Amino acid sequence: MAEQNDPTMEYAELVTVYVPRSYEEYIVVVPILDEHNIRHLDKNAVLYQTDTGGAWACFNPALGPIQVQVRQEDAERARRVLEGVLKKIRDGNAA
Repeated sequence: MAEQNDPTMEYAELVTVYVPRSYEEYIVVVPILDEHNIRHLDKNAVLYQTDTGGAWACFNPALGPIQVQVRQEDAERARRVLEGVLKKIRDGNAA
């Protein structure tokens, strides 16, 4: 584990840019941030390992809703990227 003052550790102020309405919405939208090289933390997502070596995240009611967070300096770009796709999903027009 790295020391708190380790200069190789990166500290970033995180901002919540997206709270999914459902797990299905979450798994469709989050990869879009990856495609645009926007690093994110999925706060409150619980990761489960499968027997086949895969993994999947899900909601945990005890922790609260998943909150997708990005660096403060990436927040506006992340919101722009997500805006269009969220509108399509929520309007039922996702292709």
